[in-house]
Amino acid sequence: EISACLVGSEMCIRDSVFAADRRMRLLAINRTARETFERYRGFVPQIGDYVPQFLTDQPDIMGRLAPIWPRILAGEAFIDTVTFGLDDAPRHYEIRYHPWLDAQQRIQGGYLFAYDITQRVTEQERLQQAEEALRQAQKMEAVGQLTGGIAHDFNNLLASILGALELAGQRLVQQRLADTAQLLELSRHNAQRAAALVQRLLAFSRQQTLVPQRVDVQQLVAGMHDLISSSTGPYVDYHDQTHAGLWPIRIDAQQLENALLNLCINCLLYTSDAADERSSV
Repeated sequence: EISACLVGSEMCIRDSVFAADRRMRLLAINRTARETFERYRGFVPQIGDYVPQFLTDQPDIMGRLAPIWPRILAGEAFIDTVTFGLDDAPRHYEIRYHPWLDAQQRIQGGYLFAYDITQRVTEQERLQQAEEALRQAQKMEAVGQLTGGIAHDFNNLLASILGALELAGQRLVQQRLADTAQLLELSRHNAQRAAALVQRLLAFSRQQTLVPQRVDVQQLVAGMHDLISSSTGPYVDYHDQTHAGLWPIRIDAQQLENALLNLCINCLLYTSDAADERSSV
């Protein structure tokens, strides 16, 4: 009865179907299952065979079935996804397990439908790889714009430093020492800003050990205004809503800067994608 019911169903045309009694004696197996076993395992199970016996040399299958069979005999129906075969040619299956009930709703064994989803899994993997490649390309484009903005700011700082040093040299010759000191201090301040720009770029490009410290977030964000504006250009409307006088927080300052830059890049990517969609409509 169970053999006619399962093997003759329309679903069985594409699925591998097995049914066994409580003692794991094979009661039904359809043609797809027999052909699959013969193709990949080199033998064909027969009705009446004892399942653990003909799977003795198939530890990968038996290893998965051993903990599952008690769940079926306990009345549980569930779905599992498994992978069998060699690493260079794996086969993926979606398996639906069911308890087999008699007319009095007593559990007499179990049956399963094993559907080969290898093609679907392969296509999903290809799609994920394509999406990852697209995200990486977008990220690199945004990073290029970010580094371009940093390079622009860095060149401006270098020009300011060189100009201040040249003027300081002239003032030194003229014995205008007060002016010389001011120009040297301006050079030192701009050199520190240039070093901070380089540090931000390094923090963005690699993982660093966290160094939590007390940080005034309002001052940190204020110090990034020029960097964010030059990196995002006219595509992102940036507003700083931090307030002065708030309590400092204990955080890694470079990682916080990194997070803010990532948010700006994500906004830039979003606005670029939206512009592309509008242009294609």
